[in-house]
Amino acid sequence: MSICRPRQPNGTPCVVGNQCTSTLCVDLMCCNAACGATCMSCAVPGMGGMCLNVPPGGTDPGTCTGTMACNGGGACLRANGQACTMPSQCASGSCTDNFCCESGCAGLCRACDVSGSVGLCRFIPAATDPDGECGGGWDCNGAGACQP
Repeated sequence: MSICRPRQPNGTPCVVGNQCTSTLCVDLMCCNAACGATCMSCAVPGMGGMCLNVPPGGTDPGTCTGTMACNGGGACLRANGQACTMPSQCASGSCTDNFCCESGCAGLCRACDVSGSVGLCRFIPAATDPDGECGGGWDCNGAGACQP
């Protein structure tokens, strides 16, 4: 015997469309639209079942695969940690130290190619200065400053 239940509003978890007032179940969420375009989702946190662009760096399993990520504008571009030569190649919009990076790594003794953290802006390890930022025989101190 089946049980009749009222249809749920957008933003409510679902499995099939007939559970939703909108009749659209997208990304396991009752949704206001079908979200068929690249990097569109109904499961953007805090957005209550509205079909929106996946935020920069986010994934859309149906369209962005492998080393690609969404750029926040409906396109798949290179994910953080992937090689790049210009910011427009990266989903984050930042190409730093020839890698797509979470940010531009502004500030002294910061890099996006630190071993074990490629694609993330991190402090350059102490007693090194691979980019020659410190000058005068000084090196980075591992905390974003130069030391003798």
